[in-house]
Amino acid sequence: MKKQPVLWYFVLAFVFTYCISFLAASKFIPAWLGSLFIFGPIIAALIVSAALGGWTVIKQLLKKILAWRVGIQWYLFVFLFPVIARLFAVGIDILLGGQVPQFLSSKSVNYPGVSPLLLLIILFAINFVIPSLVEEIGWRGFALPRLQEHFGALWASLILGLLWGLWHFHPLNFPSYQSVIFWFVLSTICASVIYTWLYNHTRGSVLIAALFHASNNVSEFVVPVAPFNTGVGVTTAYISLRIIYLLVAVMIAVIFLRANYKKAEGNSLETSVK
Repeated sequence: MKKQPVLWYFVLAFVFTYCISFLAASKFIPAWLGSLFIFGPIIAALIVSAALGGWTVIKQLLKKILAWRVGIQWYLFVFLFPVIARLFAVGIDILLGGQVPQFLSSKSVNYPGVSPLLLLIILFAINFVIPSLVEEIGWRGFALPRLQEHFGALWASLILGLLWGLWHFHPLNFPSYQSVIFWFVLSTICASVIYTWLYNHTRGSVLIAALFHASNNVSEFVVPVAPFNTGVGVTTAYISLRIIYLLVAVMIAVIFLRANYKKAEGNSLETSVK
């Protein structure tokens, strides 16, 4: 496990999640117990961290949750970008003849009589802890920095984004995602590039990553575009949102590549001087 910590991390995260999900989907365990599938990423991160260096490495991992002293611009980005991106996507849909969605609503969240604003606050608080924090401690807290050491920012983002997307297709989730597999994986890959950009500019803050995760999830309630929230299938707004994330990811990828080029150029100059 010490020789291949990242590989072991992904194996454990997938095995735990898929096994729990399979048992729940097959009715071998009750549904409430099946919901524990979400803890796969954090459990895998804690197990491998313990194997690497015990409590010392675990504390280093969990310490990233407390990294809150970052520029205000990063908080503004994580809270505003997901909503603004969805508004642009809906705007494109409307211009092409689509209908105006019902804001602050979702087929997956339906509590009649509860104030939408209160519901928004409750949803964000819950989403911040589960699934956002328990996932991001693993994805961005454990896996990302180690992948970046070996592959650099861009390739680490693409690898993590692909595996992160595939992780979601466990038995309990698959019926909801099977019609949008391509678009969903595209979105996790593109979002992963954005997460890495945030992570690298906030000194490895898992807090910022978890807030961005929660903001993305809850923005689906504010401006619903996903089929399982709207109940109308794949729309122009849904596809447009993926394209917006793709364009942002491409711009960040260019930044990553330029940084790598400058680093390589600097190393080459050092070598020539020596």
